[in-house]
This record gives sequence, C-alpha cells and structure tokens, in this order.
Amino acid sequence: MGGRTRPHTITLEDLETGAVAARRTEYSFMLNANDDHTIARFMLHGTVPYTLNTNDALCGSTPNGSAAVEIGGGSADVTWMDAAGTVLLTQNNVSGEATLDGLGAGEYTVNVSGNNACGALVQNFFIEAPPAIEVAAVSTSHLRQRC
Repeated sequence: MGGRTRPHTITLEDLETGAVAARRTEYSFMLNANDDHTIARFMLHGTVPYTLNTNDALCGSTPNGSAAVEIGGGSADVTWMDAAGTVLLTQNNVSGEATLDGLGAGEYTVNVSGNNACGALVQNFFIEAPPAIEVAAVSTSHLRQRC
C-alpha cells in the first residue's frame, strides 16, 4: 500500500491576466500603486488536504485492487475516473475515507474537491498486477512402468 499526503494547496488566479499559479509555501505579489483598488485583481482558491493509498491487484486477471482517499480537515467530493476519463464513482460530502474497490491493472485518476474550499486536486495513480500465470498440463496416462 502506498500513501501520499497532499498539503493544503492554494492557487492564485490573476483576474486581470487570467494567469493561474499553484503555490504551496511562499507568495510574492507585485502591485502597482496606480492599480484600481475598487476592482478585485486576484482570487485565491484553497483545497482540502488528503492522503491517497493504493492496493495493487493480487492476480493479473482478477480486478481486486483498491484505492482510498483519507480526507483531512473538512469534507470533500471525490470522483474516481479510469484512464479514458470515464467516471467510475462519485462520492459526495465525504469526511473521513472514500474507497474504490474492484480495480484491475491500469491508470486511474482521483479528483478531490473541497466543500469548504474552492478548487480541486487531481491526482493520477496506477494499480499494478502480476502477470497472468500460464499452466500447461502433461498427461502421464500413456506412460508405463517397466520392471
């Protein structure tokens, strides 16, 4: 099982230029003293932190892998998608853990959007599976023992 914690992520959107930048620690802004202070220039989008844990499939031909998102500090909507972008499951207003079972080997995406924040975190992940084992049977009924 692998786990990665996503910190609170703040995205800064410049409403004048349309530029969007994700920041995790330090911020610096340059404002002109002649800017019009009556019109909003920036919008901050914040997201909910979460931990993603995955369990690989145990058999190459059996889709029994899983993924779980542990939501920290609030609640969020969680959407699970396959590599083609097809929505597999949507779980709304999750506080605690959201799980998706029955995953075969492949690439998947989880989208976590906070109800108490504006914005979303999107993360791709992989479910691995061992290769299928081929078994060949040999008949011994035609062999006779000589004495």
